[in-house]
Amino acid sequence: MRRLAKKVILIDADLRKPSVHLTFRVHNGKGLSNVLGKQNGVTQVVMDTNIENLTFMPAGPIPVNPSELLASKTMEAMLAELTQRYEMIIFDCTPVLTQMDAKIVTAICDGTLLVVEYGKSKRNMAKKVKEELVHARANLVGVVMTKIKKKDAKNFFFQ
Repeated sequence: MRRLAKKVILIDADLRKPSVHLTFRVHNGKGLSNVLGKQNGVTQVVMDTNIENLTFMPAGPIPVNPSELLASKTMEAMLAELTQRYEMIIFDCTPVLTQMDAKIVTAICDGTLLVVEYGKSKRNMAKKVKEELVHARANLVGVVMTKIKKKDAKNFFFQ
């Protein structure tokens, strides 16, 4: 099997309740909020992972003004810099219905993947999220359903 060797960066853009750093078992002391607040440069906060070609940027300390930072010119400049270094940039954001942050980020991304937790998200709420993402000019490329049992999954796919 041939593996694609794309350079990827995963950014924890949940500046309200960051958690991706826990997956990598790293400290959240410096990260995206530091870059957007102009305390650190990108190279000072990115971390290598034990996964080939995957780099990680933690969220960093929780700022007072997450939405303002994500909508800033500094965010645009950082994205332009990262585009020169990486072939794929993945942002993990706040839940769409609770904050504006995810809508701000989706507007500057090439594609948005909606993650829905089975049994927790009602169908009408998922439709509302989709409408909000479309309104925010997001390019919705797909949906991932998590925590679904095999017996329930058959109702979601065509035979």
